[in-house]
Amino acid sequence: MTGCWVTAKELQRRVQETHCGIITLDESTFVNMGTKARFIDVEFGDWWAKPANVINKKSTCPHRARIKNAILLRNNSIKLASRPVTERRVLSIEIIKQRLLNALDNLVVIDEKTYINVFSKARFIDVEFGEFWGVPRDVIRFKSGHQKRNKIFSHKKRILSLQIIKTKLLAKHGDQVTIDESTYDGSRKKAKFIDKDYGEWWATPTNVAKYGTSHPRRSLSKRVVASYKRCLIPHWKTGNLCAAHGGYELATLIWLNLNQIDYDWQIPMVTNILTPKGKCSIYNVDLFVKDGKFKNTWIEIKGTWNRKNGHVGKLKWEWLNKNYPNSQLWMKSELEQLGILSK
Repeated sequence: MTGCWVTAKELQRRVQETHCGIITLDESTFVNMGTKARFIDVEFGDWWAKPANVINKKSTCPHRARIKNAILLRNNSIKLASRPVTERRVLSIEIIKQRLLNALDNLVVIDEKTYINVFSKARFIDVEFGEFWGVPRDVIRFKSGHQKRNKIFSHKKRILSLQIIKTKLLAKHGDQVTIDESTYDGSRKKAKFIDKDYGEWWATPTNVAKYGTSHPRRSLSKRVVASYKRCLIPHWKTGNLCAAHGGYELATLIWLNLNQIDYDWQIPMVTNILTPKGKCSIYNVDLFVKDGKFKNTWIEIKGTWNRKNGHVGKLKWEWLNKNYPNSQLWMKSELEQLGILSK
């Protein structure tokens, strides 16, 4: 083939010679030594590979390679098992006993007669729970004793002391929340807490002391208060609360109050607007200005059109502008020009 220093025929010969005839090349797919071509294994079928790898690295069909590797691994294991123990690298029983003492004190001892090496199971005796079999390396490294001891150790490891919980509770809630100490059985099991305003409730100590969760009624009141602080602004003249649905409306309400411009907020109107989801019978117009520069003007505050429901907002604005010519649409640019938003 033009541009190749190795032809398809030459590559076919090399493949047959390297792999003893069990692999052949599909010559029609050969481009060059670095581009994958199709090869066919007499037993496992076709696969695609770079000719250079098939020749230089003697790579074969993935199925054949896996079988070859499995056979090698099995043969190596058999050879290792057949070697005398004295020829392998084995830690002496004295070293194992010393390491066991350092890891588990005198709680667990090893039956010396059953010790082969650190990777083979041996018999251990737990002074409290009796005998068990385990791998010496794991028993020492992970300080694992009898299964029953492991369960107790794992449970104790997860339990924070009551004093730690009380310290964290004080830092998170002050004197507002206390714990009933008689109900504490670990940081992950529910205990009884007492809120000085809302009474008692049950919760996991971790959630209360670490993450700051509180009595359900207090949590609800916090959300309500935060919502009111964020969304409800009193009218400077009447004192009526005005709900701001978004930052642009909130900025407009603050501007109106600072400049003491009289207004009506969120005025409901009966309409016949048809939206994709059905008829819109009630439409709340954002603002009606009663005095000042925009006296007797209906205002729709948008800032920007919402990607999801912007088409509905445009339908409402078109209806308002058609039925009330003295209406204006305040987008972000208009709000910046009026000084409601900073540029």
